[in-house]
Amino acid sequence: MEGTRCSGEWQTPGVSKGDELVEDARAAFARGRWSAARSAFVDADADQPLGADDLEQLAWSCCWIGDAAGFLNALERAELAFSGAGVRAGAARMALEQARHHVTMLDGVVALTCYVRATEHLSDAPECAEHAQALWSLSFTLMAGGEFAEARAALLEARSIARRVGSPGTEAMAVQGLAHLEVSTGEVGDVLALVDEAAALAMRPGVPPVDAGFVYCAVIAICRALGDWGRATEWTKVATRYCERESIAGYTGLCRFHQGEIDRLHGQLADAEQRVVDVCEELLRINRYSAGWGYSELVEIRVRRGDLDGAEDALAQAVALGDDGQPGRGRLLLARGDAAAAARSLNRSLADPATSRRSGGSSCSRCTSRPAWRWATSRRRPRLWPSSRTSPSASAPTGRLRRRRSLGAGSRSIGAMWRLRSSRCGMAFASGVSSRPRTKLLRRGCCSRRR
Repeated sequence: MEGTRCSGEWQTPGVSKGDELVEDARAAFARGRWSAARSAFVDADADQPLGADDLEQLAWSCCWIGDAAGFLNALERAELAFSGAGVRAGAARMALEQARHHVTMLDGVVALTCYVRATEHLSDAPECAEHAQALWSLSFTLMAGGEFAEARAALLEARSIARRVGSPGTEAMAVQGLAHLEVSTGEVGDVLALVDEAAALAMRPGVPPVDAGFVYCAVIAICRALGDWGRATEWTKVATRYCERESIAGYTGLCRFHQGEIDRLHGQLADAEQRVVDVCEELLRINRYSAGWGYSELVEIRVRRGDLDGAEDALAQAVALGDDGQPGRGRLLLARGDAAAAARSLNRSLADPATSRRSGGSSCSRCTSRPAWRWATSRRRPRLWPSSRTSPSASAPTGRLRRRRSLGAGSRSIGAMWRLRSSRCGMAFASGVSSRPRTKLLRRGCCSRRR
């Protein structure tokens, strides 16, 4: 007899229902069936508390179906479980993922505490991939503070560690960071080689979806920052197929957002608007950091469609999420009939040093595609659509241009908008202001290890 029937279900002798559920959950997770894995893990956890490794798999199962609360709860429990078992690298990994999540949700202060906790777990620990991940995070704090040489050193060390410990996903993240750094500093000669290297690493078998998805998204962003829309389109298709194959939420939304940008460039404005609106609604739940970028794109689309009031609504949303809304903000001012204000607005963005240091995966392209903004400084009145081949009826604002009433949310001053925007500085966790003592603390924490 292979099993006994208990409460209407077959059960293997000597194996508890909870153990069977855990095995089912692990099998579902291995096949990328995230919803089934999450359900089985939750049921097993109700029978008996899950161990650290299973809690980590529960966390990612929640993440890839868009359950942000479940993701965070499982990460917190997994950190405690790993720490209690003396697995310091695992505890640090969970703390670093919590930090990354809080950054995407614009909870900078909480992210900082998670990051510091991760460095404490790593203190004097043997060299591991988590040291490289911590250095990768640190590099964006350094970039946000304008310390580009130190950021480069951190990323190079992260890449070296990742190679030594055999972590291609972390290595891909470090290489992507180097590409972002090159674009941010204007040294673009080696960018495409770095982009190709990062993408090739991300495509290796066994690379975790969180690393592969992030690298794909960053590669697309860097390509668009350089104006290489052909390459951006190709990688968007690759990333979309990857996300759909792996059934992962969040990155799927970012891929659809990039497709919306491409639709806009091709003059397919109605499709672009619907795609970006849907994406923004999804990202508000799981990645508010990128949602601000999406609303800025929506400003550009609506200006081209002649929906200036709708563009102002989208701009208010972007500002509320910490984005400055450029270059759509300048286009909207121009469409309202105030070319001088449009020029001042974009010149202000171009002159702001923080603009070129704005950090984080996909957002880098908005701060580094400066040539696309230069039209506002010209004495000549520019076109409001990409090229003469695009139909004016599909792209140009219709009706009489009128002076804009008010940009932004309520009566926010320009200074307030810049303060809000500065909160997007990637892993610079505290209100966008570089703090050298804090940077030294974080550097010392993530670099303390035994080889």
